[in-house]
Order: sequence, then structure tokens, then C-alpha cells
Amino acid sequence: MSDLAERGAAAWRWSALLACGLALGWGAAWGVLPALAWGLGLAAALLACWLYPRLALRALRVARDLPPGACEDDAVAVRFTVTNAGALPLLAPEVEDAFAPDKVPHRRATVWPRLPAWAAAEAAYVGHCHGRRGVHAIGPARARLTCPLGLFSAAREVAPARALVVYPAVEALGPLPESGATRVPALGGAASRAAGDGGLALGVRDHRPGDPLRRVHWPTTARRGRLTVVEHERQVARGVVVVLDLARASLRGLGRHATLEVAVHLAAAVAARTLLQGDRVALHGLGREALELPLAGGRAQLDRALDALARVRPDGEVPLGEVARARVARLLPGQLAWLVVADLAGDLPACLDVAAAARARGARLACALLDPRAFPRLFGAPQEEASVDAAAAALTAEGALAYPVRPGQALTDALAAPWAGRRALRLTREMLA
Repeated sequence: MSDLAERGAAAWRWSALLACGLALGWGAAWGVLPALAWGLGLAAALLACWLYPRLALRALRVARDLPPGACEDDAVAVRFTVTNAGALPLLAPEVEDAFAPDKVPHRRATVWPRLPAWAAAEAAYVGHCHGRRGVHAIGPARARLTCPLGLFSAAREVAPARALVVYPAVEALGPLPESGATRVPALGGAASRAAGDGGLALGVRDHRPGDPLRRVHWPTTARRGRLTVVEHERQVARGVVVVLDLARASLRGLGRHATLEVAVHLAAAVAARTLLQGDRVALHGLGREALELPLAGGRAQLDRALDALARVRPDGEVPLGEVARARVARLLPGQLAWLVVADLAGDLPACLDVAAAARARGARLACALLDPRAFPRLFGAPQEEASVDAAAAALTAEGALAYPVRPGQALTDALAAPWAGRRALRLTREMLA
């Protein structure tokens, strides 16, 4: 019931109670039987109107149908099955709910115009996830009934709160740096010709000690006069590790333009594109709760990655450089590690060490550098900010790939190509005029 309707019902309710009191007082004090009878009848009617919603609510059953998750900016349909398990018909039963991800969380769903006795009906509303990733509580739901005259209403909780996971929106990216020279065709890539176990023949070679006899190619053996085995093609999916900075001290910016939100959306986009290319993806970060998603591929891994990214919070104490040092020690040759660097001044020396360590292990490092001059500092005293171009040049010299990222910039543009030096300024006659 809206506030305006509630105020109107309150005015009518007090008017009816005043009229009932005056009629009863007039009839009892002066012995006016018609007035007394009218007052008693009005009191009985008011009592019935007061009892009706309270008695009818006892027989009302409500079940909520809610999807377990949605992406940012999605519209979510929330449906209720409203059942009347009593003998009283219900006039326009209303279900009030709270949809936390929406800008206006209060929602109503109504069965109109009435719900007969021993019957069921559906009611629904649509909520919008306005860019608020995370786990949100939907509800609890309350059922509200109003008497036929609209004077009295009653409400009670009919459905407990349920969790809705709002995943970060995934931006479609172009081709990204490969984690190795191989791809899996079943996941959208092109296979390499690497020797190993597989279903496709790569060629033949001389027998080596330890080769199983089942791989001997007897026609070639007979022709050459020596044992020859069949070498098969092996399709390999390497690994891409995305390391997030969850340290509280490095958080910059506000709202959707905070460094953590940019990092989360970048990680989601990189994970989706990498899995589409046929690689495997892992997520790593160290907050109050460790983010540790092991390497895996396929659609299920994307679902797990989005669920993990929806829950991360900037509540860690360990800087990104220390987290990356620990993680790069487990990289395998051919793997690629992504770092999203928010604090260039504090984390750049460690990132340079990580780039050198990754290169020594035969792996590669890609760094998304969030421009510190475009993200306002939230913690600590103001200080001179590091240059993105200087940081990108230093990382490129260590063999890493650098991608400067600014707030509001589309990730498709930011990750289109790695940093390749500052663009030279070309003077024209118009500029000199």
C-alpha cells in the first residue's frame, strides 16, 4: 500500500471510529435507540473489517522463484506463487519484497482483483541490477491484505530472504596474447603440431627405448628394415593466471570507477576471452579471504570465475607485488600471468622482479597499468604519482606486455595492443601558424 493510500485509509478509519463513538454515546446517554443500534452495527462492521485481513493471512502461502545469479545491468524477473489455503476469498493480496541491487529496492507484486478460496495464482515484479556486483539479499517478502472497505490492513512475513549473486558484466575483447603456442580446436582455437599422445598421426620416427610396441608402424618397419613408431599429435591448453590486487591500501577511485572494479571487470573479460581461445584460466588474490581458482577450462570455469569475482573485496593487507612474487614461482613454461597494477609507485619494483622471474621460467607477464593520476587516492597522504609511460617502458624492457588503462575507457580499446612507446608528435604548418 502506498503512503498516499495509507494516509487516506487512516483518515477514513478515524472518521468511522469517531462516528461510531458519537452514535454509541448519543444512543446510550439520551436513550436514542436508532442511534445506539446504528452505532453497534457500525462497531460490528469495523470489527469484522479489522479481523478479516488477520484471519485471512493465516491461510496465505507464498513461494518465491528467483534465479541464483545475474549479471550487472540485467533485469531479473522475480515470481511468487500465492496460494489461498483458507475458505475466505482474498481481495488483491499484495507481496512486498526488497530487491537490494536496484536503485529503488522496494518492490510489490499483486494478485488482482482477488484470489478465491482454495486457489493459487502467480504474481511477479522485475528488478534491475544497476552495476552492483556482489552477493545481495532479496527479501524477506511480506504479504499484505486489506479489508474490503480499505480501512484496515495486516501484514506478515511469508518468505525468508534469499541470496542473489550479481556477477560482473563481461566485455567482449579481441584476441589476447597467447599463453603458449598451442590451442584446443574444440574450444575455438587452432591446434599446434606437438608430439605426444593424441588421436591424430603427426608422422613416423625411429623406435626409442621405452616406446610401446602398440605404436610400431609395421609396414614402414618392414620397408626400412628397422623398428619405426607412429608419432601422434598432442593438443595442449596452456594456462593464463590473473592476479588481482585486493590490498586495502592500494584502492583508488569510487563506485564503478574504483580500481578494484576496473580490475574485476578486466579479469572477467580476460578470463572469458582466454577460455574462448582454448586456454585454461586461474584466478589468484589475497584479501581477508584468499582468492584461489585453480587452472581449468571450459564454460564451467567461466561460471566459477565470475562467481569468485563477484565476491572479492578490497580488504587485504599484502601488496600486489608480494602476492605476484609468490604466484610466479609456480608458473610453468609457456604460461602467461596477468597483473592489474593500481599502485604504480609501490608495486612497480616488485612487478619488474616478477617480469624477470617469469621470463627466466619461460613464462610471460602482461600488466594492466591503471593510471594513478586518473584514480583519486583514498588512503594515505597525497604524493607524486608515477608515470604510466615510464612504468610501461620499464616493464617492456623486462619482456613484459604493458597495457595502460584509464577510467571510463573501454577494455576493448585498452587491451587492443600492448604499449609500444609514446607516439611521436608530428608538427604541421597549421600547428606552427
